[in-house]
Amino acid sequence: MNTPAPLQPQDLYLPCPPEDLPFETTDELPDLDKVLGQPRALQALELGSEVQGPGFNIFVAGLPDSGRTTLTREYLERKAAAESVPDDWCYVFNFKDPHRPRAINLPAGQAVRLRDEMQQLVQRCQDEIRRVFASEEYNQERNRLGQSMQSAQEQEFQKLVAEAQSVGFTIARTPTGISLIPLQQNGQPLPPEAYEKLPAEQKERLRQTESQLQLKTQATLRRIKEIGEAAFRQLQELDAQTARFALQHIFEALSERYQEYPKVQAHLQAVQEDMVQNVDILRGESESPMPLQQWLSRYDVNVLVDNSHLQGAPVVMESHPTYQNLVGRIEHRLVMGVTQTHFTMIRPGALHRANGGYLLLPARDILVNPYAWQGLERALRDGEIRILELGSQMGMLTTVSLEPEPIPLRVKVVLFGTSQLHEMLRELDVDFGKLFKVRAQFASTMERTPENIADYSLFIKS
Repeated sequence: MNTPAPLQPQDLYLPCPPEDLPFETTDELPDLDKVLGQPRALQALELGSEVQGPGFNIFVAGLPDSGRTTLTREYLERKAAAESVPDDWCYVFNFKDPHRPRAINLPAGQAVRLRDEMQQLVQRCQDEIRRVFASEEYNQERNRLGQSMQSAQEQEFQKLVAEAQSVGFTIARTPTGISLIPLQQNGQPLPPEAYEKLPAEQKERLRQTESQLQLKTQATLRRIKEIGEAAFRQLQELDAQTARFALQHIFEALSERYQEYPKVQAHLQAVQEDMVQNVDILRGESESPMPLQQWLSRYDVNVLVDNSHLQGAPVVMESHPTYQNLVGRIEHRLVMGVTQTHFTMIRPGALHRANGGYLLLPARDILVNPYAWQGLERALRDGEIRILELGSQMGMLTTVSLEPEPIPLRVKVVLFGTSQLHEMLRELDVDFGKLFKVRAQFASTMERTPENIADYSLFIKS
């Protein structure tokens, strides 16, 4: 057999002569603005990121450490930089159904502004309400209503006294109510021993008269009670009108700044009406079942997503895609052995942060986390992010929780995995092909061509 000729070192590699490179150093070159050596993958990424129809999410297939994640992220970041910044999202208290917080979207940076302005508004409202209800005008009107009520009640009582005296009885007020006492000829109350000495016929007449007076007394007491209830309603209406007058100019000033946002307008109206209905708590004259500051938290704004720092659409890489890290969570606190929650304890997930942009996920990690894959598919299928307690899905949740209003979802999800994992999902999950219609296959080799050499120089520069 012939022995193969020994290979020389220069035979073991293909050199790239410096004279073939049209630059002195890579400092002269621009940054790389495309995916290097992956024309098919680039076309798939362009297709998936451009088409806005449902289900055009992307599965990036390729070997680990092939640069698929880095190159895809860089491509999407360049593309996202030219796109519009998505809205902020926040949750506010639902006064009609406290267990279902309302979701509000605002242009980027406006949610934090609304939160800060609402905190200032609440403090101004407290100060203004205390000032108005301490005014002389309010106290005069309140006293007038009280005196009018007492006068009307006294008139009713005196009518009853006069009627009782006309039939030989007087009325005495006792700690237990009103007593009817027969009178003697001289107008003095009849003592019990004298009553016992009366003839049976006279006693019977007195009992009949007393029975008739009892009915009139009950009717008078009802009228006196109705006068008191009417006066109480008038006092409540006075308080409501006074509170509305005190709050109107404060809310009008804030409402004008958000006149283009109907949801904010509706929330401000609900806050104002709630303050009017609970003005005694704001005045500090009514016992609240919770501390005042905790009660006032119903007027807070929970900023879920603040996009004020973005210069384009978000590109979010979630390396630990658990169920809660994806769709968000509702926190609880332990108070005297009982768990409690509040709409201000709603926390966002990666879907919230990536909403309006791109969400990058490792496929294997999301599959091994319980309920994470189901949560992602449900969000993509329904086109909304619904925060559900994980315990409720497992049948383990026994505490009172919240059902926040779902947030519309507009996101491109990019999964990273091997070709084998892609085939397995297509085979075993009937919804996978509908939700991830684009496959970007990253090759493990690239041809040595002058064009690719030039692109590789840009890659080195980058």
